[in-house]
Amino acid sequence: MGGARFDLAAPNGSSYWALRAQAAFLETIVRRPVTVIPLELLDRFHLTTAHLPDDVVAANLPVKRARSFGLTTEIYTTTDRQASRRWAEALHAAGFDALIAPPGHDVTARLRALVIFGPAGERPPFGWRWTFDTGPLPAGLIDAMTAWGIRCIPIPFDLATTTPPDRASADE
Repeated sequence: MGGARFDLAAPNGSSYWALRAQAAFLETIVRRPVTVIPLELLDRFHLTTAHLPDDVVAANLPVKRARSFGLTTEIYTTTDRQASRRWAEALHAAGFDALIAPPGHDVTARLRALVIFGPAGERPPFGWRWTFDTGPLPAGLIDAMTAWGIRCIPIPFDLATTTPPDRASADE
C-alpha cells in the first residue's frame, strides 16, 4: 500500500484534495514544523481549483454519527497507517467514492480534505472540469498563514556584515 493515511491498495489509489486554500498550503508547503518560508519559494506554487461533479458520494468522517460506526478522532491522528487504510478500503468497498477528513497538518481539525478513491494513476476523476490559477498564491492566503504561526518573508539579500574581531589581538 502507499504511504499516505487513506491510500487504497493497488490497482486502486487515493487522490487528496484540500477543500480550502489554507489546507492546501499546510499540506503542500508546510509539511515540516517550519515557521518562516521564503516568499521566493512560494513562486514555485500555484493554486488549482476543480469543480466537483454532483455524483460524488463521500463518507464524512468528522461528524457525530460516524461515532456510531466505531470511528474516533484516532482515525486522523494515528500513525498506524494500516488502520486508517483499512477504513478507507472498507468505505470504498461499501460504495463510497471518497471520504472527507481533517488534513493531517491542521492542528485545529477544522479544515477539511476530500480523499477520492479510484483506479491508480494520473487522470481527471469523474470527468472533472479543470480551472488553473497559475498566478502567484493569493496575498490573502499568505497573510492568513500568520494565524498558523507561519511567516512568509523575502530572503534578505542585502545584509550589513561586520568583520569579527581578530581573536589573537583580543586574547592579549
